[in-house]
Amino acid sequence: MVGLIETLSELLSEHPLDLSCTRRTIDLGCGEGSFGKALFDDCPETFCGIDLSKRAIRLAARQWPDATWVLANADRVLPFADGTAGRLMSLFGRRPVTEIARVLCDDGQCMIAVPGEEDLIELRELVQTVGKRRSRWKAIVDEFADVGFKLQRQATWRHSVELDQPTIADALAMTYRAVRHSQHSRIQSVEQMNVTLHADLMVFQR
Repeated sequence: MVGLIETLSELLSEHPLDLSCTRRTIDLGCGEGSFGKALFDDCPETFCGIDLSKRAIRLAARQWPDATWVLANADRVLPFADGTAGRLMSLFGRRPVTEIARVLCDDGQCMIAVPGEEDLIELRELVQTVGKRRSRWKAIVDEFADVGFKLQRQATWRHSVELDQPTIADALAMTYRAVRHSQHSRIQSVEQMNVTLHADLMVFQR
């Protein structure tokens, strides 16, 4: 994703943490580990990625064997002791705020990324005939405020990309759990389309 890693790195550099070797950086819903490796390649000994997918964890371990990878459900209890994490991030994944608050140390930091209101808007307009824009980040600020966190910085990332028909179908499957036959027909008639990728990025601290 062009420019997303750079935007995330900039946010991290604006809010640096002095992490000791006992305080980990934890990535909830790490997938194949590409974000973690790109952002924290210089400190694999303190990085831990968690994902529920066995395939994703295997891929992550092959690509970055020096880091720690855990097969677990991040929606439930996180497999870490209280206050042992210095940084936690959830990029387009789950965010169990109570568990995040338990695991992070007092001066810890949490980075969150969620789809922005214009994410895949062209695809949504095609499928639904009307693309509904819904901002999520303000509700997330309230979620974290309830467990004692303040928003330190909010940023946005946008990128335009051209998708071919198979990729359009994949994006549709990831975006909608149930799609009507008429909506499928609209997609099948499109061979290529430009779509907007949009994310809201947030950094929280107590």
